[in-house]
Amino acid sequence: MKEALLYVDPFQGYVYGLSLVTAKRPKEALDVFKMIYEKYPTSLFTNVGMASGYSALGDYKTALTFALKALPLAKGGNKLEIERNIKDLQNGKDMNN
Repeated sequence: MKEALLYVDPFQGYVYGLSLVTAKRPKEALDVFKMIYEKYPTSLFTNVGMASGYSALGDYKTALTFALKALPLAKGGNKLEIERNIKDLQNGKDMNN
């Protein structure tokens, strides 16, 4: 799988990582998000992925940092969702719920 991740775009990597978060495998998810982030550090989906991964591990402070980086990259419904995520993180809640 790690070899296949070398060829995914930011959205595909985000979706795969999120599936790992949903499967209660947050450490593996964060590894995926980090791998994609290294390749695409300015993408909306890689920054949201990093926020999701850290949030799933309970590190809301680091998650908030990435959510704030994602906010100016977002538009429309994505922006509203990220704003909700930011509020959750600021209130000490997992943004993945």
